[in-house]
Amino acid sequence: MSNKCKSLSPISLYVHIPFCKKKCNFCDFNAYEGIEEMVDDYERAIIKELQLWSPTLESKEVISIFIGGGTPSRIPAANLKNLIKIIEESTNLNKSAEITAEINPDDIPDWDINDLQNSGINRLSIGIQSFIDTELDLLDRQYTGTFAENQIQYLQSHGFKNINLDLMFGLVNHTMGNWKHSLSKAIDLEPAHLSCYSLGVEEGTLLNYRIEKGELPHPDDDLAAEQYEYSIKELQNANFIHYEISNWAKNGHQSVHNSAYWDMSEYLGIGAGAHSFLSNKRFSNVKNPREYINIMNDMQANGNQEIKMKQVVDGQDVSKNDLLNDSMIFGLRMIEGINIENFKIQHNKDPRIIYKNIIEKNKLNGLLTETDSHIKLTKKGILLSNEVFQNFI
Repeated sequence: MSNKCKSLSPISLYVHIPFCKKKCNFCDFNAYEGIEEMVDDYERAIIKELQLWSPTLESKEVISIFIGGGTPSRIPAANLKNLIKIIEESTNLNKSAEITAEINPDDIPDWDINDLQNSGINRLSIGIQSFIDTELDLLDRQYTGTFAENQIQYLQSHGFKNINLDLMFGLVNHTMGNWKHSLSKAIDLEPAHLSCYSLGVEEGTLLNYRIEKGELPHPDDDLAAEQYEYSIKELQNANFIHYEISNWAKNGHQSVHNSAYWDMSEYLGIGAGAHSFLSNKRFSNVKNPREYINIMNDMQANGNQEIKMKQVVDGQDVSKNDLLNDSMIFGLRMIEGINIENFKIQHNKDPRIIYKNIIEKNKLNGLLTETDSHIKLTKKGILLSNEVFQNFI
C-alpha cells in the first residue's frame, strides 16, 4: 500500500502468536501448549484480520511491528517473512520501521538463519529470564544458561545486533549473588537493550498455586528492591540508558514499539486476545484461538465495523478522565517523566493544575519532583512507583 500524498498519522502494530512448546509456570499471558494443529489455520486468520483492517490503516503509517506471544519462534521464520510481506502490502509500512519478534532460546536451532536474515525482522527480543540453571528449572524454562548464551552469540555472529534480553529478578529462592551473575552475563553479551522485571506471581498460574500450597516460599520483596537498585547502578556503569522503569538501552536503541504504549500513541492488535487503542477506544479480540479462527473464517471483507461487532470484546470509549489518568501513569513510567508542554498539547490541560493536590502530596513524600518542563519520579518514587500510580486511578 502506498499513500505518500496524504498526511499519515503514526500507528504501531502488534501481532499475537499464542503457541508455546511449554507454558511457563509464572505465565498468565494468552498462550497455550499442545495446539500446534491450529498453526496453519491461525496464520490464515491473522492474515485475514490484517486485510480486513486495511481500510482503517490507509490513513496510518506503521512505524513499528511487534510479533509477540506466546512464542512466535514456534512458527518458521519463512512464515513470519510472509506475514511481514503481507503487512507491507496491506499498510503504509515505514521503510525504517522497527520490526521485533519475540523468541525463546530453545527455538533458535529450529529456525533457518537465512530465512530469519531475509524476513524483514530487524530486532529480536529473547526471553532469557536467568542464566542460572536451577532458576531456569524453577521457571519451567527448557534450556540451560550456557545454551542460551551460545544461542545469543550465534545470532550476533549472523548479523543480529539489535537484541533485547528479558531478565527477571525477585524470583522464588533468589539470592543477590545469583542476580549479579545473570545481570553480569547479560551485560557481557553486549545486547542493545535490556528489560529487567520483578517476578509477578499472578493468580491462576501454576507458580501461584505452588506458593499458596506452601510448596514454595513467596518472593522476597525487600531483596527484589535491592536487586533493582543494584541493576540501576550496574547498567549505568555499562553505558545503558535507563529510559523506562524496567527498560534500559544503548544509545539509539530505545524500543519504538513499547514507547508507543507509554506515549499513549495508537496501536492495533492482531490475533487472539490482542489489545488495541484506536480512536480513543480500547478493545481486545476474543482470547480463545479456536474461537478466533472460527470468527475470522465467518468474517466478510466489508470493513472494520464488522470486526468490531463480531470479534471485539470489552470494547469501550475511553473517557476524558481515564485518558488523562492513563497519560499520567504511563508518562511517569518514563525516567524523564511527563513533558508538561506535550501533555498540554495532547489534552489541552495543564497536569500541574488538574493534578495539583496529588502532585504536591507525592512531592512532600519524596516520590515526585517537578521542573519547569517535566514531572517525574524521584529515585525513591521509582522504587515505590505502584504507590504513586494508585493515586491516579
